[in-house]
Amino acid sequence: MGEREQEIIALIEGDEETIADFKKLIETRKLERYQVSSIAFEDYGGDVMKIESCAQICSAIQLNKVITLLRDMKNGMCLAPLALK
Repeated sequence: MGEREQEIIALIEGDEETIADFKKLIETRKLERYQVSSIAFEDYGGDVMKIESCAQICSAIQLNKVITLLRDMKNGMCLAPLALK
């Protein structure tokens, strides 16, 4: 993969018909403004996390960042005013 290339990996779980429909959509629908160099499908033997669980984890991570920032601001450790100088 080149310096500016990016890769998208999607873990999809479902019945055979649903997965076949997804594959067909991915192969036939072209995205504007993006160049796709290749599309590959392969079986995955691991577990696929439900989207709700992933969203909860991401929300918890973001809340942890906000709590840390607010605590630092309360304690007078906010460095934002220094960055403006």
